[in-house]
Amino acid sequence: MSHDAIALSAEVMQNVEQANTPLSSLVLKAKRLAQLVGESDYETIMQYEEEGYPTPREGIPPEVRAMASIAGRAYDRPDPLTGQPKQYLYVQSIGELEKAIQDAEADLAAATAGSAGYSPNPYRSVYIRQTIDHISGRLMGRRAFLYRYALQHHYRLRALLVREEDVAPLCENVDEALKKTMPRPVTSVAELYQKAGDDDTDTRAQAILKCRGILHELVDLESTLPGKGVPEDSSSKILQHMGGVSRILTFLHGSGEGQATSGKQAASREETRRYVISTALLVGDLLALWEWPPVTKQTKR
Repeated sequence: MSHDAIALSAEVMQNVEQANTPLSSLVLKAKRLAQLVGESDYETIMQYEEEGYPTPREGIPPEVRAMASIAGRAYDRPDPLTGQPKQYLYVQSIGELEKAIQDAEADLAAATAGSAGYSPNPYRSVYIRQTIDHISGRLMGRRAFLYRYALQHHYRLRALLVREEDVAPLCENVDEALKKTMPRPVTSVAELYQKAGDDDTDTRAQAILKCRGILHELVDLESTLPGKGVPEDSSSKILQHMGGVSRILTFLHGSGEGQATSGKQAASREETRRYVISTALLVGDLLALWEWPPVTKQTKR
């Protein structure tokens, strides 16, 4: 079952990175992923994302409101009566949002070119463009939510399947790849894995922070060398590079163990080990994705 979930999460990630699949189709895959990993709450959330969130006349139930907040659908704006900030939700299904974009784009074309004997209407065009931007922002939020869910499970499950005897070769391969890729030395992933088993919580927290530091270094390097290994006429290669950066940023902002370094909660030894292994797997994937040496053949999956 873990292998099925890993394969499905990889498919969702790739679909998002390549922007080649409607979100209304991706949410079905995300719902299946939730089933495979046994997360009934997220299965319900994905169903609401697919069908729309319930809005009975007596008001949205607290449990539904909580799920919508987890999915990132909550936003604040001033209450029209009191002027105080009040939380609202947008409840439309992903399919409804996609349909709204299509309708608005058709309206924009008509308003721009004129139709049925009417002259072009620039004022209406401005309003429609604002509507398109507004809906597009919400769809971007849906895309980010599905991507984050798939990525977290992908690397968590892969890390769980790495056998203890395979950890050292994995870390050593990644360290060797980083030495040949990075313009300046970075912390050894193999050393960080050793620190992950330390009894001292501060040492484990430092291991997580240094893992995050390696990933930040990769983002910085990619941003300074946007064309490295990427032919100017290759849109697929450009998407690969953008997708790699998205993976890093999503991993950094979405990992539970990584957030434990805030001081509110210390990561356990097992959580820290899993975070280091996940980082090693992610770095190996990125170097292969970007086709930077030594990459593909040395980093084990």
